[in-house]
Formats: sequence, structure tokens, C-alpha cells
Amino acid sequence: MRVHFDATRIEPVSYRPLDRRFTYNVREYIDFPKPDLQAAWAHLNVALIAKNDGTGLGPGAWAHSMVPDQHSFRGSTGGWVFPLWNHAGEGAGHFLADGVLSGLARAYGQAVSAEQTFDAILALLSATSYTNRFGRDLENDFPHVPFPSELAVFQRAAAIGSRLRALQGLALPGDAFRTARLEGEGGGRTLAVPTPRNAWVQTDDGAGTVRLTSDQALRLTGVSARAWTFSVSGYPVLYKWLKARDGEPIDRTQQRDLLDTVGRIEEIVSLCDSADAVLAEALAGTLGRDRFGLPARRAPAAALEDGDEPA
Repeated sequence: MRVHFDATRIEPVSYRPLDRRFTYNVREYIDFPKPDLQAAWAHLNVALIAKNDGTGLGPGAWAHSMVPDQHSFRGSTGGWVFPLWNHAGEGAGHFLADGVLSGLARAYGQAVSAEQTFDAILALLSATSYTNRFGRDLENDFPHVPFPSELAVFQRAAAIGSRLRALQGLALPGDAFRTARLEGEGGGRTLAVPTPRNAWVQTDDGAGTVRLTSDQALRLTGVSARAWTFSVSGYPVLYKWLKARDGEPIDRTQQRDLLDTVGRIEEIVSLCDSADAVLAEALAGTLGRDRFGLPARRAPAAALEDGDEPA
């Protein structure tokens, strides 16, 4: 059957962490179009995506500002997508559980927005130590959120999460995180990154160099070890970003995109460290599920010190 080509159906999607692609959004060309997700997304949304079991090291969730591939959390085995905004005519206008915003308002003595709450969740689940602390629970359950009992801690989490959301939605990194540089000659060459073991070589300054071509004529310098090894549930973000572009010409657009991507990862790593300090404060004083009218659940294996449970 011939299908008429409609250029307006070419749409951007969040293919993998920090990797935007385009899809021809026509049923005849898509195996699993996820109509419910597309309907919920409408024209503008943002979503958390997480696994319901087997979450690996790295952030416990990721934010996507475009309709995500359901494998986008780590590149395989799928994930669960939690959009923030509900564009249906009825309802509260967001998909947060009933009682969350009112419970937070009662605890903090002032109203908080759905967007602030989304950002705080993103920050707390992105903390450097989150998946280490709760690794046993994450083998067979969704990430759970330890909402802090103090307003100031919540606000710091929301501020960190807001910036994480922007970067994960491909905002430009801050100047302080643009430490990577391209050295050598890329004209007329195509990207050809070697295996992970051979691609990154540590240098005397503690950072490293990434080999971008088979003859090593073009190199990416000033890449920190943490940026190179940064992964999302076992998905090495920078290496996979590069390998997905193997064989493409290294023109100026490609070079600019590469430097932007490295800068985003450097800033995300720093923000995850900042979120770790906030997570520690949240765990020292956590709002229990009863504050939100949520049913009790079995205490996790890694119990919180104050005995309360994350919501």
C-alpha cells in the first residue's frame, strides 16, 4: 500500500539520554506508536522516565522534553513514562497523584507548584548516591521519592531539578562546564570512535582525551573521567552518543553538537553531586506517605533513619 508523504509528520523525539532524533510519525512506519502517550503529550509536555525494576547505577530517573522512545531511559528493556502535564479538559491539569500538592502545602505552610514538585522529584532521584542507597529495592520496584520535611530543602531540590530538566531537554551548558576542546584536523574525515577501552585515554591533568577518528587525527581533550563514565542505568551516555554517529562527517555542526553534549554531561554530573547533599538532608527528615493520604507500604530494605518512608 502506498502512503502519501506528509513532511509535517516528521517530528523530534527523545531517542536516548541527550540524543534527539526525528521520526516519521505515521502508523504504517512505526511498530509501536504508543497512542496513549502521544495523546497525553499533546503539543507540549515534560516527563520522567524510569524503570520499574533493575535500575542500574546513575540517575534513578531522566527528564525528556520531547515524546520519548520508551527504551530511552537506558537504550533497552523499556521504561515507564510519567508525563507532568495533563492536557485533558477535565482534571487538575497535571498527573501528580491526588494529595501530593495539598500535602506538601500543609507540610510547608505555603503552596508549591506542580512544576516545582516535578523538579524536586527529578533532583532527589538523580542524586549521586540514590541508586547506591536503594539498590536492593530498585531491583524490583519503582524509585520512590523521599520528600523533605523542610521547605528550604524542597526549594533547593526544585532549583537543582529545574536545571537538570533544562539540560536533559538539551539546553546549552554553562560556560564553566565547557572544558572540552577539539584538537587536530577533522576536515574530510568521518567519526570513527574505537571500543570503550581504547576510546578514552587519561592525561596527566586527571582529565582525558577521546579519540574521534581511526587515525587519531582529531581528538577531544579535557573530558573528565566522570563525564566519560557517566551512565544512565548502565547506558554510557557520551560513548553511545558518539557511536551512534559513527561514519558521519565531522563538520562544524557535528563539532558544535559534540562540545555541547560533553558540556551538558559535565554540568549534569555536578548537579547530581549537589542533589546528593540535598538527598542526605531529605533523608534526615522525610515526609511519610500518610502526609499525602497515600496507603502505607512495606518498609524498604534500606530503611530511613527516622523510620518514615519515601512517598
